[in-house]
Amino acid sequence: MPQPEDIHNQFHLLAAHRRTLVHYLKQEAMVGSAHTTPEISHGIYEARQAIRRIKLTLRAWQMTVEDLPDDEALVEPLLMPFVNQSSVPIYRFRAECEQDVDTLRTILGTRVMKIIKLNEAPFPDTIVEVHGNVSLAELQDAMRKIEDGHVMLQTVAQRENYTGERNYDLR
Repeated sequence: MPQPEDIHNQFHLLAAHRRTLVHYLKQEAMVGSAHTTPEISHGIYEARQAIRRIKLTLRAWQMTVEDLPDDEALVEPLLMPFVNQSSVPIYRFRAECEQDVDTLRTILGTRVMKIIKLNEAPFPDTIVEVHGNVSLAELQDAMRKIEDGHVMLQTVAQRENYTGERNYDLR
């Protein structure tokens, strides 16, 4: 259970990242999105990632967190424009619940560029795609840290090799 001081610090950090995001968004508006420098684009991306992680943490602690309009991009870019998209690994796996995926995002931090849920109901598991600068071994290690991450661990594969079948030997 988090201490009141921990909760206060997370809300304080959330406010700081939101102020930083506003600063970068103002800079982007001044020069126009077509002329935005990589520093501004990266700053916006990093601030939004930090905001997302902090909100996930606070919500995991059963805290109510307001979603502000600028917290997320209106249209999520496929990947950051300064990243060579062909070199970014893409993995697929099954997850038993959204909380496991949120925990994975928190563990991997900014190395995750995008997470896509490919299906939801009526299936009990959700098929998830992760785009990011992380190896399969690093992804599996992160999944091992999640209390109920065994289905993710046993089904994860590079997108082109994904079958959805579980490898029960992986623990």
